[in-house]
Amino acid sequence: MVNLTDGDLAAANFTEKEIQQIREWSNALLDTNKELLKMRDTVIDKVIDAFNAVNEKIEKSIDIFDHYNTVLTDYKEIVELLNIRATKE
Repeated sequence: MVNLTDGDLAAANFTEKEIQQIREWSNALLDTNKELLKMRDTVIDKVIDAFNAVNEKIEKSIDIFDHYNTVLTDYKEIVELLNIRATKE
């Protein structure tokens, strides 16, 4: 980035009024850039938070699925054992 001094701008035949206007625009652009960077960081944080919330829900669902799978597997084993006993009698 080139940082021009007032002398550089005056040497390029800019008037004092034009130099002041350039400085004001430059400062406004820098301020806008800072605000945009803050907004970007806020959006990134919100996206990460939303992702983490969805991830937690998915992990809870997986835990519930695993629990039901275990219950069903145990139930199946019980039914098989009862079936084996019933056929022996």
